[in-house]
Amino acid sequence: MKINENIKGNEIKVTAKVTGKRQITIPKEICEMLGIDTGDKVIFVEKNNKIIFRKEIDKMICPICDGTGDIEEIECFFCKGKKEIPLRYNSTLYYLINIVMNDARKYNIAITVINQQINEDNSVVILDKPKIIVNSSNISDEKIKEINLKLQELI
Repeated sequence: MKINENIKGNEIKVTAKVTGKRQITIPKEICEMLGIDTGDKVIFVEKNNKIIFRKEIDKMICPICDGTGDIEEIECFFCKGKKEIPLRYNSTLYYLINIVMNDARKYNIAITVINQQINEDNSVVILDKPKIIVNSSNISDEKIKEINLKLQELI
């Protein structure tokens, strides 16, 4: 079977039989396309009355270094040079605090977390989501601004 023969519009349609144990064999071409290997887990999701399946990923590409493992030729403080981070760190704030507690000196980074601000009338307002500001003398100001924007998008 060739995937190209089964493309209609933006959908790929292939069939598979369900065994007596309700098991389905995923065609080799689909596995290759999705990067599914023997032993991998897949997730089934219902969306708009359709069942979608995908490979379960327990890691994601580091959003700070974009999977390069470094920032301006310095090991990335977010992924520690590993190019990926565990998905269990889906709370960026928790992950950053963890880094600061354990590795701030190693990476020469400082972090500020702001969860409130003072208005012009001197009243205190709690922010909808905290603001994270990272700084380092080892990284250019331009790159720090970019990193801070990425971090804020992740919260």
